[in-house]
Amino acid sequence: MSVEGVGTPGAHRAACPECGSIGSLIYDYSRGELVCSKCGCVVEEHAVVQEPEWRVFGPEDRERRSRVGPPITEKVHDKGLTTVIKMRDVNRIRNTRIRAKMARLARLHERMRVSKSQRKHVTLLATLNRVRSKLNLPQHVVEEAGRILHMIFNASSSIRKTDIDNYVAAAIYLAAKRHRLPLTPKDLVKALNLSSIQDVWDAETKIRFKLGIKVKYRPMKPAEYVPRIASKLGLPGHVQMEAMKILKLAEETGVSAGKNPIGMAAAAVYLASIFLDEKRTQKEVAESIDLTEVTVRNRYRDLVERFLIEIEV
Repeated sequence: MSVEGVGTPGAHRAACPECGSIGSLIYDYSRGELVCSKCGCVVEEHAVVQEPEWRVFGPEDRERRSRVGPPITEKVHDKGLTTVIKMRDVNRIRNTRIRAKMARLARLHERMRVSKSQRKHVTLLATLNRVRSKLNLPQHVVEEAGRILHMIFNASSSIRKTDIDNYVAAAIYLAAKRHRLPLTPKDLVKALNLSSIQDVWDAETKIRFKLGIKVKYRPMKPAEYVPRIASKLGLPGHVQMEAMKILKLAEETGVSAGKNPIGMAAAAVYLASIFLDEKRTQKEVAESIDLTEVTVRNRYRDLVERFLIEIEV
Protein backbone atom coordinates (compact mmCIF):
# COMPACT_ATOMS: atom_id res chain seq x y z
CA MET A 1 0.00 0.00 0.00
CA SER A 2 1.32 3.44 -0.79
CA VAL A 3 0.20 7.02 -0.34
CA GLU A 4 0.78 9.77 -2.89
CA GLY A 5 3.41 12.15 -1.60
CA VAL A 6 5.16 9.72 0.76
CA GLY A 7 8.81 10.63 1.12
CA THR A 8 8.19 14.27 0.21
CA PRO A 9 7.86 17.27 2.55
CA GLY A 10 4.09 17.22 2.08
CA ALA A 11 3.68 13.53 2.97
CA HIS A 12 2.55 14.23 6.54
CA ARG A 13 -0.48 16.16 5.21
CA ALA A 14 -1.79 13.10 3.28
CA ALA A 15 -4.95 11.35 4.50
CA CYS A 16 -4.81 7.98 6.23
CA PRO A 17 -6.35 5.34 3.91
CA GLU A 18 -7.85 3.50 6.90
CA CYS A 19 -9.48 6.19 9.07
CA GLY A 20 -9.32 9.14 6.67
CA SER A 21 -7.71 11.52 9.20
CA ILE A 22 -5.54 14.23 7.66
CA GLY A 23 -2.19 15.26 9.13
CA SER A 24 -1.84 12.22 11.35
CA LEU A 25 0.82 10.34 9.35
CA ILE A 26 4.21 10.22 11.06
CA TYR A 27 7.53 8.54 10.33
CA ASP A 28 8.88 5.83 12.62
CA TYR A 29 12.57 6.27 11.88
CA SER A 30 13.65 3.20 13.87
CA ARG A 31 11.44 0.87 11.77
CA GLY A 32 11.32 2.80 8.50
CA GLU A 33 7.52 2.86 8.55
CA LEU A 34 4.88 5.49 7.85
CA VAL A 35 2.26 5.13 10.57
CA CYS A 36 -1.07 6.79 11.34
CA SER A 37 -1.00 8.24 14.85
CA LYS A 38 -4.81 8.01 15.13
CA CYS A 39 -5.58 4.40 14.29
CA GLY A 40 -2.09 2.86 14.19
CA CYS A 41 -2.37 1.76 10.55
CA VAL A 42 1.01 1.08 8.91
CA VAL A 43 0.62 2.95 5.62
CA GLU A 44 4.02 2.04 4.18
CA GLU A 45 6.91 -0.20 5.16
CA HIS A 46 10.56 0.43 4.40
CA ALA A 47 9.75 4.07 3.56
CA VAL A 48 12.66 6.00 2.07
CA VAL A 49 13.46 9.04 4.21
CA GLN A 50 14.80 11.76 1.94
CA GLU A 51 16.16 13.91 4.75
CA PRO A 52 19.93 14.03 5.46
CA GLU A 53 21.31 11.44 7.83
CA TRP A 54 23.04 14.12 9.92
CA ARG A 55 21.66 16.72 12.32
CA VAL A 56 22.58 20.39 12.45
CA PHE A 57 22.36 22.98 15.22
CA GLY A 58 23.08 26.19 13.30
CA PRO A 59 23.74 27.67 9.82
CA GLU A 60 27.52 27.20 10.13
CA ASP A 61 27.03 23.55 11.05
CA ARG A 62 24.71 23.05 8.06
CA GLU A 63 27.20 24.65 5.66
CA ARG A 64 30.05 22.47 6.97
CA ARG A 65 28.13 19.18 6.79
CA SER A 66 26.32 19.77 3.49
CA ARG A 67 27.77 17.91 0.49
CA VAL A 68 25.91 19.65 -2.33
CA GLY A 69 28.47 22.42 -2.91
CA PRO A 70 28.14 26.17 -2.50
CA PRO A 71 25.00 27.99 -3.68
CA ILE A 72 24.83 30.07 -6.85
CA THR A 73 26.45 33.46 -6.27
CA GLU A 74 26.52 36.72 -8.18
CA LYS A 75 30.03 37.54 -6.92
CA VAL A 76 31.80 35.67 -9.73
CA HIS A 77 31.23 35.87 -13.49
CA ASP A 78 30.14 32.22 -13.90
CA LYS A 79 27.95 32.36 -10.75
CA GLY A 80 30.13 29.71 -9.10
CA LEU A 81 28.98 26.88 -11.35
CA THR A 82 32.36 26.13 -12.97
CA THR A 83 34.55 23.38 -11.54
CA VAL A 84 37.87 24.68 -10.22
CA ILE A 85 41.10 22.68 -9.89
CA LYS A 86 42.80 24.08 -6.79
CA MET A 87 46.58 24.04 -6.58
CA ARG A 88 46.47 23.08 -2.90
CA ASP A 89 44.84 19.79 -3.95
CA VAL A 90 47.37 19.31 -6.75
CA ASN A 91 50.28 19.78 -4.31
CA ARG A 92 49.01 16.89 -2.19
CA ILE A 93 49.66 14.39 -4.99
CA ARG A 94 52.79 12.40 -4.16
CA ASN A 95 53.53 11.08 -7.63
CA THR A 96 55.77 13.73 -9.28
CA ARG A 97 54.73 12.97 -12.85
CA ILE A 98 51.00 13.07 -12.08
CA ARG A 99 51.42 16.22 -9.96
CA ALA A 100 53.17 18.04 -12.83
CA LYS A 101 50.45 16.91 -15.26
CA MET A 102 47.68 18.13 -12.95
CA ALA A 103 49.47 21.46 -12.43
CA ARG A 104 49.57 22.03 -16.20
CA LEU A 105 45.91 21.06 -16.40
CA ALA A 106 45.01 23.52 -13.61
CA ARG A 107 46.81 26.39 -15.38
CA LEU A 108 45.14 25.55 -18.69
CA HIS A 109 41.76 25.33 -17.00
CA GLU A 110 42.24 28.74 -15.36
CA ARG A 111 43.03 30.35 -18.72
CA MET A 112 40.02 28.71 -20.37
CA ARG A 113 37.64 29.62 -17.56
CA VAL A 114 37.66 33.30 -18.48
CA SER A 115 37.27 34.20 -22.14
CA LYS A 116 38.65 37.40 -23.61
CA SER A 117 35.21 38.98 -23.77
CA GLN A 118 34.60 38.31 -20.06
CA ARG A 119 37.76 39.90 -18.69
CA LYS A 120 36.11 43.24 -17.95
CA HIS A 121 33.25 41.39 -16.32
CA VAL A 122 35.73 39.61 -14.05
CA THR A 123 37.44 42.93 -13.28
CA LEU A 124 34.11 44.49 -12.27
CA LEU A 125 33.33 41.67 -9.84
CA ALA A 126 36.91 41.52 -8.52
CA THR A 127 36.68 45.23 -7.68
CA LEU A 128 33.35 44.60 -5.94
CA ASN A 129 34.85 41.84 -3.78
CA ARG A 130 37.82 44.06 -2.93
CA VAL A 131 35.61 46.93 -1.79
CA ARG A 132 33.34 44.60 0.16
CA SER A 133 35.95 44.06 2.87
CA LYS A 134 36.73 47.78 3.12
CA LEU A 135 33.11 48.78 3.67
CA ASN A 136 32.19 45.61 5.62
CA LEU A 137 29.15 45.07 3.38
CA PRO A 138 26.62 42.35 4.28
CA GLN A 139 26.28 39.34 2.00
CA HIS A 140 22.86 40.23 0.57
CA VAL A 141 24.03 43.71 -0.47
CA VAL A 142 27.09 42.27 -2.24
CA GLU A 143 24.91 39.74 -4.07
CA GLU A 144 22.54 42.50 -5.20
CA ALA A 145 25.46 44.66 -6.38
CA GLY A 146 26.86 41.67 -8.29
CA ARG A 147 23.47 41.16 -9.96
CA ILE A 148 23.44 44.81 -11.07
CA LEU A 149 26.99 44.48 -12.45
CA HIS A 150 25.91 41.37 -14.40
CA MET A 151 23.11 43.42 -15.97
CA ILE A 152 25.52 46.29 -16.73
CA PHE A 153 27.93 43.96 -18.53
CA ASN A 154 25.12 42.29 -20.50
CA ALA A 155 23.70 45.66 -21.52
CA SER A 156 27.05 47.16 -22.53
CA SER A 157 30.19 45.03 -22.65
CA SER A 158 32.21 47.94 -24.08
CA ILE A 159 33.01 49.48 -20.70
CA ARG A 160 36.12 51.62 -20.47
CA LYS A 161 38.67 50.62 -17.86
CA THR A 162 38.55 54.13 -16.38
CA ASP A 163 34.81 53.71 -15.70
CA ILE A 164 35.02 50.35 -13.89
CA ASP A 165 35.39 51.83 -10.39
CA ASN A 166 32.57 54.29 -11.08
CA TYR A 167 30.17 51.54 -12.15
CA VAL A 168 31.08 49.40 -9.13
CA ALA A 169 30.47 52.36 -6.79
CA ALA A 170 27.10 53.08 -8.40
CA ALA A 171 26.07 49.41 -8.24
CA ILE A 172 26.95 49.20 -4.54
CA TYR A 173 25.08 52.45 -3.86
CA LEU A 174 21.94 51.21 -5.62
CA ALA A 175 22.13 47.83 -3.84
CA ALA A 176 22.55 49.56 -0.47
CA LYS A 177 19.49 51.75 -1.10
CA ARG A 178 17.45 48.74 -2.16
CA HIS A 179 18.29 46.92 1.09
CA ARG A 180 18.10 50.12 3.17
CA LEU A 181 21.74 50.15 4.24
CA PRO A 182 22.82 53.65 5.39
CA LEU A 183 25.76 54.02 2.99
CA THR A 184 26.75 57.46 1.68
CA PRO A 185 28.41 58.27 -1.67
CA LYS A 186 31.39 59.69 0.23
CA ASP A 187 32.01 56.24 1.73
CA LEU A 188 32.29 54.84 -1.81
CA VAL A 189 34.54 57.68 -2.96
CA LYS A 190 36.97 56.88 -0.13
CA ALA A 191 36.84 53.11 -0.61
CA LEU A 192 37.44 53.28 -4.39
CA ASN A 193 39.70 56.37 -4.42
CA LEU A 194 37.42 58.21 -6.85
CA SER A 195 38.06 61.82 -7.76
CA SER A 196 34.63 63.16 -6.69
CA ILE A 197 31.07 62.23 -5.76
CA GLN A 198 29.98 63.38 -9.21
CA ASP A 199 31.56 60.22 -10.66
CA VAL A 200 29.13 58.11 -8.64
CA TRP A 201 26.13 60.20 -9.73
CA ASP A 202 27.19 60.08 -13.41
CA ALA A 203 27.57 56.28 -13.32
CA GLU A 204 24.22 55.87 -11.57
CA THR A 205 22.55 58.04 -14.23
CA LYS A 206 24.08 55.92 -17.02
CA ILE A 207 22.91 52.70 -15.34
CA ARG A 208 19.33 53.84 -14.81
CA PHE A 209 18.70 55.82 -17.99
CA LYS A 210 21.29 55.06 -20.69
CA LEU A 211 21.48 51.29 -20.06
CA GLY A 212 17.84 51.07 -18.97
CA ILE A 213 18.53 49.03 -15.82
CA LYS A 214 15.76 49.47 -13.25
CA VAL A 215 16.49 48.96 -9.57
CA LYS A 216 13.47 49.43 -7.31
CA TYR A 217 14.08 51.04 -3.92
CA ARG A 218 12.44 53.39 -1.46
CA PRO A 219 14.13 56.61 -0.29
CA MET A 220 16.02 56.28 2.97
CA LYS A 221 14.45 57.77 6.07
CA PRO A 222 16.44 59.97 8.50
CA ALA A 223 15.87 57.49 11.35
CA GLU A 224 17.81 54.80 9.46
CA TYR A 225 21.01 56.86 9.71
CA VAL A 226 20.75 57.43 13.46
CA PRO A 227 22.36 54.14 14.65
CA ARG A 228 25.40 54.71 12.43
CA ILE A 229 25.93 58.29 13.63
CA ALA A 230 25.42 57.38 17.28
CA SER A 231 27.77 54.42 16.99
CA LYS A 232 30.58 56.52 15.53
CA LEU A 233 30.11 59.14 18.25
CA GLY A 234 30.02 56.52 21.02
CA LEU A 235 26.58 57.62 22.22
CA PRO A 236 24.46 55.29 24.40
CA GLY A 237 21.18 53.74 23.33
CA HIS A 238 18.89 56.20 25.11
CA VAL A 239 20.33 59.01 22.98
CA GLN A 240 19.43 57.06 19.86
CA MET A 241 15.89 56.58 21.14
CA GLU A 242 15.54 60.29 21.84
CA ALA A 243 16.81 61.15 18.35
CA MET A 244 14.26 58.71 16.90
CA LYS A 245 11.46 60.47 18.80
CA ILE A 246 12.62 63.87 17.49
CA LEU A 247 12.68 62.59 13.91
CA LYS A 248 9.23 61.00 14.27
CA LEU A 249 7.84 64.32 15.50
CA ALA A 250 9.62 66.13 12.64
CA GLU A 251 8.06 63.76 10.11
CA GLU A 252 4.57 64.15 11.58
CA THR A 253 4.79 67.96 11.51
CA GLY A 254 6.38 68.12 8.04
CA VAL A 255 9.71 69.62 9.19
CA SER A 256 11.75 66.91 7.46
CA ALA A 257 9.86 67.17 4.16
CA GLY A 258 12.23 67.92 1.30
CA LYS A 259 15.31 67.92 3.56
CA ASN A 260 18.41 65.76 3.23
CA PRO A 261 17.70 62.70 5.45
CA ILE A 262 21.34 62.48 6.52
CA GLY A 263 21.36 66.10 7.64
CA MET A 264 18.11 65.66 9.57
CA ALA A 265 19.46 62.55 11.29
CA ALA A 266 22.68 64.36 12.28
CA ALA A 267 20.73 67.32 13.66
CA ALA A 268 18.41 65.05 15.66
CA VAL A 269 21.36 63.18 17.19
CA TYR A 270 23.05 66.49 18.05
CA LEU A 271 19.86 67.79 19.69
CA ALA A 272 19.28 64.53 21.60
CA SER A 273 22.86 64.57 22.89
CA ILE A 274 22.22 68.04 24.35
CA PHE A 275 18.93 67.00 25.97
CA LEU A 276 20.45 63.95 27.68
CA ASP A 277 23.74 65.60 28.72
CA GLU A 278 25.85 63.49 26.32
CA LYS A 279 26.78 66.52 24.27
CA ARG A 280 28.91 66.28 21.14
CA THR A 281 30.00 69.27 19.08
CA GLN A 282 28.51 70.05 15.68
CA LYS A 283 31.92 69.39 14.15
CA GLU A 284 32.08 65.88 15.67
CA VAL A 285 28.55 65.08 14.49
CA ALA A 286 29.27 66.39 10.99
CA GLU A 287 32.52 64.41 10.65
CA SER A 288 30.83 61.18 11.78
CA ILE A 289 28.65 61.15 8.65
CA ASP A 290 30.82 63.24 6.26
CA LEU A 291 28.71 66.40 6.33
CA THR A 292 29.61 70.06 6.73
CA GLU A 293 28.97 71.88 9.99
CA VAL A 294 26.76 74.32 8.08
CA THR A 295 24.37 71.51 7.09
CA VAL A 296 24.09 70.25 10.67
CA ARG A 297 23.61 73.81 11.97
CA ASN A 298 20.85 74.62 9.46
CA ARG A 299 18.89 71.42 10.14
CA TYR A 300 19.37 71.96 13.89
CA ARG A 301 17.88 75.45 13.58
CA ASP A 302 14.91 74.04 11.64
CA LEU A 303 14.13 71.71 14.54
CA VAL A 304 14.67 74.27 17.30
CA GLU A 305 12.67 77.04 15.64
CA ARG A 306 9.76 74.80 14.61
CA PHE A 307 9.37 73.19 18.03
CA LEU A 308 10.23 76.41 19.98
CA ILE A 309 13.01 74.68 21.91
CA GLU A 310 15.16 76.79 24.24
CA ILE A 311 18.77 75.68 24.64
CA GLU A 312 20.71 76.93 27.64
CA VAL A 313 24.43 77.27 26.97
